[in-house]
Amino acid sequence: MMPICYKANVPHCVSWLECASELKFVIDDYVDHGIVDPKRVYVAGSSDGGIGVWDLAEHHGSWFAAAMPLSCNGARQVSIPVYRRNTGREGDQTAVANALRTKGSNIVEYVFHADVWHGDGAQFALAPEKLSAFLSKVKE
Repeated sequence: MMPICYKANVPHCVSWLECASELKFVIDDYVDHGIVDPKRVYVAGSSDGGIGVWDLAEHHGSWFAAAMPLSCNGARQVSIPVYRRNTGREGDQTAVANALRTKGSNIVEYVFHADVWHGDGAQFALAPEKLSAFLSKVKE
C-alpha cells in the first residue's frame, strides 16, 4: 500500500507518519547493507506526498539530510534544509516561507511558479545545479 496524506473523507488512507517505522526500517536496512550513506538520506514528494514530506521532516527530521516538498500546502517549522516549490494551484506562499524563516526554519529555497499547474511542466523541474545543491546537503 502506498501511503498518502490522511484525508478524512477517503476510507483506508494511510498517512506517511503511520508508515514511519516501515520507512525507518528500509532506511536502516539500506544503510546497514552499505547501499546508502546515512548522512545523505533525502525525502521528497509532490502533492499529498509533499504534505507527507512536511510530516516526516517535522516528526523525524533527524533521519534526513534535506527535504523537498513540492506542489503542496502544509508548510511548518522544521530544522532540516528544505527546498520548496509551489504552483498556481497552491498559490504564492512566499509570505509563509519568509515567516517560517524568521522563526528559524531552514527553508533554503522557495520558488513559486504561477504559470504552472500542480507540478506540470519542465519549469517546475529542478535545474541540474539546484538538484546538485539539494543533494549536496549532508546530515549533521
